[in-house]
Amino acid sequence: MLEKTLDLPVVSTVSAIEQEFYNLFNNNEKDSFNEIFINFKDVRYIEPSTSTSYLIAMLYTCQSIGYKFKIIPPNDNGIKIILYTWRFFEVLEEITSIPISEFAPQLEGDFTQSINVRLGTTIKKTLKYYKNIDSSDIKNFFKKKYFGQDSIFFLTTYENFFPLLTLNFSTIELKQQEFISEKTRWEKAVLINRILNNNLNNIEIKDEISNDVISETISNAILHSNASKFFTGSFFHFSDKQPEDDEIFYFTINFWDNGSSIIDTLKSPLINGKKIKSIASEKYFQSVTKNNNQIEFLIKMKDNYIEKLFTTASELHANLDEEYILLAAFFPGVSREPDRQPDLFNPYHAGIGLSYLSNTVMNKLNGEISIRTKKYFLNIKCLSNYEKDRYIRNFKTSNENKAKRKDIFNDSSSYYKAKYIEYEGNMPLFSGNMITIRIPLKYKLHK
Repeated sequence: MLEKTLDLPVVSTVSAIEQEFYNLFNNNEKDSFNEIFINFKDVRYIEPSTSTSYLIAMLYTCQSIGYKFKIIPPNDNGIKIILYTWRFFEVLEEITSIPISEFAPQLEGDFTQSINVRLGTTIKKTLKYYKNIDSSDIKNFFKKKYFGQDSIFFLTTYENFFPLLTLNFSTIELKQQEFISEKTRWEKAVLINRILNNNLNNIEIKDEISNDVISETISNAILHSNASKFFTGSFFHFSDKQPEDDEIFYFTINFWDNGSSIIDTLKSPLINGKKIKSIASEKYFQSVTKNNNQIEFLIKMKDNYIEKLFTTASELHANLDEEYILLAAFFPGVSREPDRQPDLFNPYHAGIGLSYLSNTVMNKLNGEISIRTKKYFLNIKCLSNYEKDRYIRNFKTSNENKAKRKDIFNDSSSYYKAKYIEYEGNMPLFSGNMITIRIPLKYKLHK
């Protein structure tokens, strides 16, 4: 068996890890290989939810095309604690159906002997001190203290909240149960919602996270992708010191399913000459959100803006480029089954789910959405002021008309930037769909 080692970077962001996979499959060496060693030894930072989610999804992708893999554990004990706390090894085992003893035999003892590595002394002390979440002590703790690493680990232990979690998608009945359970878990996450409300940029959340983010993302995987595997995780960026006044951190939520790509889901009916857009759903979305459904994407690929917009008025046809089909999924009323009636998984009209998701995350919470599927990475977010000015210059300015921001941008329409990265060459097509939600947080000191 021929193996190759993928050395994870010292700072293992998801983009850095993806670049290492790209290099692995596109190097100039002629030797073939069928086993990959994922080497954590040099890692000193890893984003607990997004980077670990990508690693699991990519190893599942490699496994599905015949590659075996093994894990070389980190030398840094802090990285090991993060991987244990976020259940990286357990979820990798659950998704790939390969035992930890097989892909990481050096770590087997930590699990079989029930060594509680993930807690650490700081968390144990915190748990012992804060026994009642309604006590004045714990309320003051989360009002007055900035959230350092010990606080985040405390939350993962107390509410078992942030770590990666596999949902059972093996049958439609179990999908239904998991859907209700996960939605309820977010609704009842007392500490999480308290923290988010304390730290969102002057926006108070009610049911936006559970209804518009969690429900819509999971229901999309259930309804449209034929997924049999699914996991989710989240991460609240902690700060061990008082942040600067203008310092922004992010709350991140990740979802992955192994079903059909969103692109293929919408492309198939187009090829067969079927419509994928419901006018009734468009009107419904407009009536609920008070939005006129005008959505325009300013496209950016390989650091160059394309002098073309993709909008809700654009024609959806079988010859549409795949990257535009992916964008179309966020238009109100666009669905593989535009005539589908509301049901338990999605109480709204067909083609509304991802529109609600984007409207909540970007328009309400000023966040961003990323999708990794097939050979594409897509990131969408609202236009910055600089990008708005560029948009006006390129698309709304003529010799007779020089528009201003206030003349173009208003609350009834949505204008987003869409940035693509296309992974070509021998890079395996990414299995399923990985959706990442990032919501900016501004730490506040409550006196």
